Amino acid sequence: MKRSDVMAIIADKEKPDKEIVQAIMDLHKVDAELWKAVESELRGDLADALKPPEGAEDWQQKYNDEVTAHKATRDGYAAEKDAADTDGKISALLKAAGMNAAAIPKALKLYDRKIVERGKDGEVSNSDKVLEFFKGEWSEFFGTTETKGADIGTPPGYSGTTKNPWMKESRNLAEQTRIFRENPALARQMVKAAGLNLLKEG
Repeated sequence: MKRSDVMAIIADKEKPDKEIVQAIMDLHKVDAELWKAVESELRGDLADALKPPEGAEDWQQKYNDEVTAHKATRDGYAAEKDAADTDGKISALLKAAGMNAAAIPKALKLYDRKIVERGKDGEVSNSDKVLEFFKGEWSEFFGTTETKGADIGTPPGYSGTTKNPWMKESRNLAEQTRIFRENPALARQMVKAAGLNLLKEG
């Protein structure tokens, strides 16, 4: 409502006071309805503005997927770094214990890292237990200690009728890996039975 509109109504001397008051009230009514309309329009615009744009949910899902993939990659790198660090400490431990340096890389590929316990300082806290394990599985590669193993011609669990995956005529890399993981001692004896050098065999 403009001030000039009100003054024009009041300036009309021919109108009785009652009509003047009604005219001014009518102006107020118009203004009130106008502001209600404006407010409603503004609220509608605000609601539209707050609505997520079309396709926003798809982008949010893509973003979440990227975050998940990044976390998995980061965790994977961290796990690989931790595994390499553990192997490095075990390698140093085995060298200090007198294990044949050429046999250590192969031994590290076949052992289960779960047997290694590390303290808050990151060092191996159960080195005695770890050495006991490796000396039991790889005894022939430690120092000059002589151990009497089974007859390499007929190692435990291996008979002349059982296929030896290290033999030229029955060579099987998958089977070699399985036997090495399940029974390292048997695997070493089968390698010898095949006339191969364990340290040079892949």
